[in-house]
Amino acid sequence: MQDQDHHEMLPVGTMLQMGKYRIERCLASGGFGNTYVVMNIMFEKRMAMKEFFMRGVSERDENSTVSVSNATNQASFDGQRKKFKKEAQRLNNLHNTHIVQVHDLFDENGTTYYVMDYIDGESLSQRLKRTGKPLSEAETLKVLDQVLDALEAVHSQGIWHLDLKPGNVMMDADGTAKLIDFGASKQMNASDGYTTTTTAMCYTPGYAPLEQIDQKMELIGPWTDFYSLGATLYNLLTRKQPPMGSELHEEDAFVYPDGVGERTQQLIRWMMSPRRTKRPQSVAEVRAFLAVPDENSEDVANDKAMLSDTSRQADSISVNDEKTVLNVKEPKKTSNKGKNKNRQQGLLEKIKKSTTPLWHNRKLLAGIGIGAVILIPLVLWLVLGKSENKTGTDSDVPNLTPEWTSEKKTFTVNGVSFTMIPVEGGTFTREFEVMDSISEMAVPLDLDTVAYDDFNMQEVTVSSFYMAETEVTQELWEAVMGTNPSSVKGPRRPVETVNWNDCQEFIRKLNELTGVKFHLPTEAQWEFAARGGIMTKEYEYAGSNGDALSSVAWFEENSDGTTHDVAKKIPNELGLFDMSGNVCEWCYDWYGPYGTEPRLTNPMGPASGNFRVARGGSWNESSWECIVSTRSYANPPNYLEYFGFRLAL
Repeated sequence: MQDQDHHEMLPVGTMLQMGKYRIERCLASGGFGNTYVVMNIMFEKRMAMKEFFMRGVSERDENSTVSVSNATNQASFDGQRKKFKKEAQRLNNLHNTHIVQVHDLFDENGTTYYVMDYIDGESLSQRLKRTGKPLSEAETLKVLDQVLDALEAVHSQGIWHLDLKPGNVMMDADGTAKLIDFGASKQMNASDGYTTTTTAMCYTPGYAPLEQIDQKMELIGPWTDFYSLGATLYNLLTRKQPPMGSELHEEDAFVYPDGVGERTQQLIRWMMSPRRTKRPQSVAEVRAFLAVPDENSEDVANDKAMLSDTSRQADSISVNDEKTVLNVKEPKKTSNKGKNKNRQQGLLEKIKKSTTPLWHNRKLLAGIGIGAVILIPLVLWLVLGKSENKTGTDSDVPNLTPEWTSEKKTFTVNGVSFTMIPVEGGTFTREFEVMDSISEMAVPLDLDTVAYDDFNMQEVTVSSFYMAETEVTQELWEAVMGTNPSSVKGPRRPVETVNWNDCQEFIRKLNELTGVKFHLPTEAQWEFAARGGIMTKEYEYAGSNGDALSSVAWFEENSDGTTHDVAKKIPNELGLFDMSGNVCEWCYDWYGPYGTEPRLTNPMGPASGNFRVARGGSWNESSWECIVSTRSYANPPNYLEYFGFRLAL
């Protein structure tokens, strides 16, 4: 690396472990670590060394000692450092020719290091970039055989890699493939089958199946890695980005150059089946498939997987699989069947009136019962439809530096009062995967630059502002708009089934009535407030951690399949209610990547896009959706009965 920053990277020539290792050069630096080429002095052997260093959180003094920039970030530093050590320990326990071996793990300079084999070669993604052409089928199958050998060793230990991609397969000078970067891996508990860690799964778009994208840890397994392997094979054979999950059912989802055999194409289709139960379940199954002559291979694949026939998908899909694969949310069953029926009918009427298909996100059509066969084609149309929508005006750009005092402000409109809570400005740290937040519309990043990285860190500063104490209630909406579009009525329940454009119209009318410039919060404002602002206690949810979520949020486990009156749960550190759960809240920003800048002040998202950001989770969503850092998005003109909003000023 050129232009090395002494404060983030150790200088060349630094000696570590009492003179055992000498740094020769710097390979890479990412959000969670620095990687060096080192010399093992005793054995005169060149090796690779990874150093735990959280960019934006860690600091290095003139003696090379690493410390944390402030006390608030200490817990995050300690937690991620523990994860870093687990990665090394997993690799140390794996002994296979095709897995990079870790030989040493030690603490020094206030941080942790591990030493591994140095691979004199290049990653498969680097090779594709260097040669400018795909691998031949024979070359690809040779790589496949070696990666299968690595996965067999990994899976036998109950470990899933979870980030298999061309950038994480190295080829040495002898043509031997090595699987690297287990930073995303999870290990299963042999007694109960669940992961031994609760940290979120990172993933690379195009290489991750729905159970991984949706953070369904209880659903991951060998089949999750096989999906990534299929996507990797496709990239090697075509030099094209693998199809996204919403594109898998399209006839032209997979396009190959001449010379790629039908059996190889069937294998990739099998591995990348949307339904995890229809993918290979073990390395042995894949090897058995490869051993079958070409003329019989299609029958084998058909026995194991749904390939490309969309009609077969519709005919065979079940309610449970649909929820897993398509994430079509069903509300919890309640004793009031008539209420649920009315809500379903109301939403279907909204769909009939809509001129564009619903959003292309993993959150779709909450509240519709999927039992009826007649709805299956509708669901598939909603998932597969290609929206060209770019509606949603930006005429009322938020003022992000308003006049501010530390006092609450209460407003009354046509007899209905609401309160705005002062949020003193400050800074929080975003922690996200390098490829996280890269939407299907974005240009893929060059993964070679992040081959050794797990996460990026980004310091976000927001100026002082006001945030509504509660979500906008139905009584306030009626006081301003004169109507109530909500599926479940109640004056103190949050208004829902309102799209982003409706929210903008409400705000314009409210501003006219009050003479004040309210606006939707930016995504940064929303997250800063949800975290508790400068009073944060670093909770995972808005006001709580772990099992205490029920005390602060209405979500799928306690909501009874409906919204609830606002302010019935415990507020967060700032006194804001329901920032997690009840309804998912529209934000001002267009959805897009966070970007690579290490520091941002009052960000407002991309200048344009197809989707708007939504945050906080809702009554029909899982606990993961309620985490303060979880992002969602939707088309601005679409109605969803678990979407509402709150005001900012």
